[in-house]
Amino acid sequence: MTSAWARADAGQSLVEMALMMPMLLLLLIGTIDAGIAVNSYVTVTNASREATQYAIQHPTAAPAAIASAAVARSAPLQEASITVTTSYHNGATFVPWPAGGLPSGNPSATYVPVRVEVAYPWSASTILVGRFVQAVTFRGVSTMEALW
Repeated sequence: MTSAWARADAGQSLVEMALMMPMLLLLLIGTIDAGIAVNSYVTVTNASREATQYAIQHPTAAPAAIASAAVARSAPLQEASITVTTSYHNGATFVPWPAGGLPSGNPSATYVPVRVEVAYPWSASTILVGRFVQAVTFRGVSTMEALW
């Protein structure tokens, strides 16, 4: 025989699930967006390292070639949104990378620091999370020395 208590608790699980489901979905979506954000940051950082490596191996490369090396290493990101800035240290400060690359034939044969910065604007992929997290720009900066 079924007691009155058992019949009264029949809808309790449904009500509890209805109350908790929005919070669980928000947690799941937030976790996915956080994973995408971390992936974007790591990709931008690695792209700057790869582009810097390319720049020191090809000192006569044009800035567009260095930017292409960075974009080629940023596969899951939107290529049109990536900004690449390349510079080298001229002895006093960092200056923009020349269009023809570093001039060859430096008689002192010194190490020159080369810096590549890759920037990517990131925003949450869902409107729900986007209301709580503002858009940020991830920047990856890498500096290596090239024999000049």
